[in-house]
Amino acid sequence: MKSKISPLVFLILIFTLSSHKSNAQSFSSVKFNSDSLLFDGNSINKYYTSGCSGKVSNIKGCAKIIKPSGECGVPGTESNASIGDNAAQGDVIKVCPKSMIEITLSDGSIMRGAPNSEINMSELNCEGGRSFSLRLLLGTAWSEVAPVMGGDTKYEVSTENAVVGSRGTKFNVRFVIDTTKYDDETKIERKTIITVLEGKVEVYNTNKATLTPLAEQKKITDDYENRRITLEEFTRKINEVQNNYKVIVEAGMETMVYNENPPMQPVRTSYSLNDFSGEGILGR
Repeated sequence: MKSKISPLVFLILIFTLSSHKSNAQSFSSVKFNSDSLLFDGNSINKYYTSGCSGKVSNIKGCAKIIKPSGECGVPGTESNASIGDNAAQGDVIKVCPKSMIEITLSDGSIMRGAPNSEINMSELNCEGGRSFSLRLLLGTAWSEVAPVMGGDTKYEVSTENAVVGSRGTKFNVRFVIDTTKYDDETKIERKTIITVLEGKVEVYNTNKATLTPLAEQKKITDDYENRRITLEEFTRKINEVQNNYKVIVEAGMETMVYNENPPMQPVRTSYSLNDFSGEGILGR
């Protein structure tokens, strides 16, 4: 005796087969791009910095681009820099003796590294504007910061003991570590020299700007909340604390941050724009 399939069951079978065929076609249409997978150090960098990296726009002599290690223990890579190479977030740029490198960032800003310099491209974020942070590990880095309209406009260069913030200017940062040996000890001195040729920058000492003022501000706030000082006194004291640990450096001036001290008051500089051009920075 032959079994009969009802019209309802027949329609359900047709719908099920059709769905499986559609899903199979949709999966077969997926194309896997090796650049989007975590295969090696280069692919990882290309993956997480897409659209917001810099490019090597000029080089004299030699420089290295050191890529950071990736996920799952993938080792970093080191390569000789060439014009057109990407300089991505997390990369370290190491400049050889008697050499220089110029990197143009995605917003048009320019960074030049002098001989024997090391620069970490610690943050390159283009979402909602610009948020760039470069860490000068050693040597000299010149910045020509492009103006940005709207959104975040941060462009920052930091060293071991200073932070320099800009909103559109031309300035140079030099970080020096001097080691002096005495009979019974070795003294290490850290100096960051900031020179501004156009516009102006804010300079903070990294230690004093993040630790001491917060503690002092808390005490001033407690005094105000407990009515030991007036609102006018509170405002004046807060401003004094903040200004003690930062200086504004305008065009034609320079300042220095020495060890953990606050930035010195700016003085007139003898440098000009030519000193930090492609040829000029070779002598820094």
